[in-house]
Amino acid sequence: MKNHSILRVEDLSIDYIVLGGSLKAVRNVSFEIYEGEVVCLVGESGSGKSTVGLAIAGALPENAIIR
Repeated sequence: MKNHSILRVEDLSIDYIVLGGSLKAVRNVSFEIYEGEVVCLVGESGSGKSTVGLAIAGALPENAIIR
């Protein structure tokens, strides 16, 4: 039995509007998760892991813009 895709993210880019302009938080993130997979999002501090998670959960703050 082939597992089906339960989440697909394609070319996700997110900016935060800050005083004096914008901050490019995430650029061109793409991945797909299949049923039964265990996945971990890793990266350096400040690389956008939490921002990606918040976007997936629909919990980005009001000053975030998905591009």
